[in-house]
Amino acid sequence: MRIALSFMLSALLACLWQGRSDGFVIVGRSHSAGTMHLQQQQQICNKSPCPHPLERSMKTAKTCLQATTSKASSVEDGNDDEPNWDFNPVFGGLWVALLIFSFFLTPYSPDFDKNMLWTFISSPTNPQGVNEIFVVIFNSLGIMPIIIACLAVPQGSKRGLPITPFAVISIFLGYFTTAPFLTFRAKPVEKKTLSEMAWFSRNVLENKVVNYGVIAALFSLPYFFGIVENIDNFQGILDGYKSLLSTSQLGCVSSVDLLVLNAAGAVMVPLDYKLRVGDTSDVSADDIDKKATMIALSTLLLPAVGLATYCAWRPKLPED
Repeated sequence: MRIALSFMLSALLACLWQGRSDGFVIVGRSHSAGTMHLQQQQQICNKSPCPHPLERSMKTAKTCLQATTSKASSVEDGNDDEPNWDFNPVFGGLWVALLIFSFFLTPYSPDFDKNMLWTFISSPTNPQGVNEIFVVIFNSLGIMPIIIACLAVPQGSKRGLPITPFAVISIFLGYFTTAPFLTFRAKPVEKKTLSEMAWFSRNVLENKVVNYGVIAALFSLPYFFGIVENIDNFQGILDGYKSLLSTSQLGCVSSVDLLVLNAAGAVMVPLDYKLRVGDTSDVSADDIDKKATMIALSTLLLPAVGLATYCAWRPKLPED
């Protein structure tokens, strides 16, 4: 059980609401414009006299044609609530690379990994005998979903895949469940205001207190799991981690999973930054692109911490 279970409360609460890629909403989906239009036309037709069956049939056909046209128009305008999807080769490529690495380039150690997992389950706050660096990495993976959500939700389309189930399951499976959402989500939007976001996204994911809380949680892991306490023996801890990578499939996959999640987050940083400064800055578009790219590259220096710091320091979305 990861220390990040505290963040599960927010994610599970959001699961009670309907999540879309542009945020978490608490209202159910309404009927489409075409369906409501059809119902209204049917009511009018039922009230009006239709003396001849042929005339009634012609009116019904006309009503269906008008409703279909109305629904098609609403889809073109992006107002329909049905999910839409696109394919992103960058996130898909990271997904394939992680799968290949996990199944073909890691040591096969089912018994060792099973015992290590059982140690985490039986003593989550003090897993005896498990390398301290790996424990920090393992728990950092439980915090990454909220960081990814902070980046993915503002640029998400209203017609995209729902982020909620992917975010919750990725607490335990990392990029293996984040990848399907990022790979097949709808094409990200290029403009977004704070008022367009749902309550949860606006008051939680965009909340600086929450953002700084994520940073504090990440920095607390080395203290909580003994790295700082045993800093005099850090070389021994590091050697133990290297040995773990050569003998444990779980250790290898978890370590690379964290790096892949961080890379996926860095890919989303430039667009997130441009959403916030694109229409309000006097700087040229080329300069904004360069700055956004440099910020994204800087987040790769410290896995998880770099992205969390960006989320805390990034500009706010425009109000209107």
